[in-house]
Amino acid sequence: MNNILVFIGALLEGTAKVAKSAEMLIVGRFVIGVNNGLNAGLAPMYLAEISPVSLRGSIGTVYQLVITITILLSQVLGLSSVLGTDEGWPWLLALTIIPAVLQCITLPLCPESPKYLLLNKAQELHAQRALNWLRGDVAVHGEMEEMHQACITALPTA
Repeated sequence: MNNILVFIGALLEGTAKVAKSAEMLIVGRFVIGVNNGLNAGLAPMYLAEISPVSLRGSIGTVYQLVITITILLSQVLGLSSVLGTDEGWPWLLALTIIPAVLQCITLPLCPESPKYLLLNKAQELHAQRALNWLRGDVAVHGEMEEMHQACITALPTA
């Protein structure tokens, strides 16, 4: 659902010059900013929930590295010798649609977070299936028990 914001923002930004509308550019940047803010919280949370405990910190670090590489790529694409020209900047801003399309294609292949399925939806079987899919043939009973214990300790005491 969050990618809908990218499509709206990229459309507004990419067509702002043709429409001669600075307002479209401003609104498009705002919408993209909301999308980025949501992604900055949701992606690390999902990665932390699906990662094995032994890799959780590493995967969080890799996510930050990807963000840094993406910022570098956007700076390079913004050079005047690449797309940072009067004719190129609408294309540069519209390029934000590429990662959104990739997400729309790949996210349906990803299972919901086992922790979310177990703790929020109380769907133990679905959580175990998702965990099995993520871990391969590894037995996940211990990890399921840990999630149950986390659920019990998270409950408020009366």
